[in-house]
Order: sequence, then structure tokens, then C-alpha cells
Amino acid sequence: MARIPPMTCDRVREDLRGIFDEVTSGPGGVGTGPMSVLKYSPEMSRRAIPLFHYVRDESILPQKLRELAMLTTARATDCPYIWNAHAARGRQPGLRDALVDAVRDRKPLPPLPV
Repeated sequence: MARIPPMTCDRVREDLRGIFDEVTSGPGGVGTGPMSVLKYSPEMSRRAIPLFHYVRDESILPQKLRELAMLTTARATDCPYIWNAHAARGRQPGLRDALVDAVRDRKPLPPLPV
């Protein structure tokens, strides 16, 4: 059960509904994941989304390393939402199953290419 109810359009001030619609059309929709909390402040969400998008999709770091960083952080903080959102996504650019499994299980990492 959620600690706070999901934000819905009918609970947003009229002047912020356009921003709310923009925010809810992206990752997480209305009521799931980290963005669900930001949706209580549509203006802050609107400003934060470009940063999230940059870190997740546009950084100069290779996608494989970005995904490994997200998985490592999710595991270190016991965040199942982020883990589940990125485990399969990390395998797509080439993170090996053995590496993802070792991070998940808190085991020594397999040899990594230099």
C-alpha cells in the first residue's frame, strides 16, 4: 500500500494541469516509481525531467556503464523499483548476465574487460 496516494489530474491546480499532463505522459505515468512523488509539484517535475532524461539517455557515458551505475545504486539502496526497471535494460547494451546476477546477489563480480 502506498504511503501517499498517487497524484491525479483532478487534484492539480487548473493552471498546472498542462504541465501535469506533460509529466504523466513520460516514464512512470501517474502513480509509479520515483516520479510519482515529483508529480505533487508539476513545475518541479517539468524542470527535473530533462535532467533525468539526460542522465538516463543522453550522457556521454556509454549506455552499458549508465545502466551498471543505476543497477549498482539500486542494489546498494535496496530499491526494487529501479532494479526491476533497469535489469533487463542493462542487458540490452551488453551487460552480461553473470555481471547483473553478481550485483543482484551481492557476489564478487566476474572479470570485467578493461
